[in-house]
Amino acid sequence: MYESNTMTNILPQSSGFNQAGGAWRSTEDLIECTRDMVSVEKQVVFGGFLFDDDSNDYFLESHGVPTPDLYWKVVIRFFKSKDTKPDVIAWVFPNSYDSSDKNLNKRFPDEEGYLLSIAELQNVVGSDEQLLEIPDAFSETAFDKGRTWVKPPCRREPASKPTPVPDFDIVSGDEL
Repeated sequence: MYESNTMTNILPQSSGFNQAGGAWRSTEDLIECTRDMVSVEKQVVFGGFLFDDDSNDYFLESHGVPTPDLYWKVVIRFFKSKDTKPDVIAWVFPNSYDSSDKNLNKRFPDEEGYLLSIAELQNVVGSDEQLLEIPDAFSETAFDKGRTWVKPPCRREPASKPTPVPDFDIVSGDEL
């Protein structure tokens, strides 16, 4: 969490994108609520951004910061059972007010959604060193099923000790 609160982690985001109902915010909530699942050893989260349109660089002159046109995010979920392959999910989001959580369960680009496979993400972003963190053997259950992981009930109170969250089927949302 410390790394997300540094000056180097600041890029302009469109209003609504990282607020309630926004795509980025919804993935942040999902990650927060799934990290304490009983079967999960750890989750590794990383992402990046792409520039391809100079017309929206509103902060370039005043702050020297171009505005990203796309953001992307990858989550690798490692399980306590070494018999279970890590599960990976990836999204690409337009930096737009219209980037809604409603598009998290649609595939990119065919369904005009944000969910994509790691192979597709590599085609979109090119060779990014962060993608080397992805294990050689992994599953992509979310992409295979065509929907983002289900967010379990969050049992986390602000400023309190985390409470383990029971495991949930990441597709159906049923408690295991």
